[in-house]
Amino acid sequence: MKDEIRKFLQEMSIEFEENVSLKRKTWIKRGGIASFYVLPKSSDELLVICRFLFRNNIPFDIVGHTSNMYFLNEYDSNVFISTKNLLGEIETDDSFVCEAGVNVSGFSRRMSEMGDVGFEGLVGLPGTMGGAVVNNSSAFGFSILNMSIDVECLNERGMVDSQ
Repeated sequence: MKDEIRKFLQEMSIEFEENVSLKRKTWIKRGGIASFYVLPKSSDELLVICRFLFRNNIPFDIVGHTSNMYFLNEYDSNVFISTKNLLGEIETDDSFVCEAGVNVSGFSRRMSEMGDVGFEGLVGLPGTMGGAVVNNSSAFGFSILNMSIDVECLNERGMVDSQ
């Protein structure tokens, strides 16, 4: 299966490393080995990777900056996908669209400085938008989901659900 994963990633020109010590990649410098450490450059690339892995029943992990995660040194991952390069933010007429790797604290600070009420309690919150949405991160009575209009998530069938 490793050859198939490698071939797919190479054919799709998706950035990856093999046999990576997670101690070099995680916030608290813990974890075992990732057979493949994958760094998609866009949400579209992330979608392509996940669909390939789902279709081939290959287990994988998706993480942000790992600031809120603890890995055992015995923890090994077949495919470890990091969203740290998914930093896109698009401003529309009445909202912002953020990719999963956008830093919650930095984004909340910018929104607060622009006068958007409701983000001020999230300014010191570590982590990424992807993790914050999945975990409904909150602080001081402010919740990321309360500030969200729409959230797109990939389900286990590889389809995008909007909520």
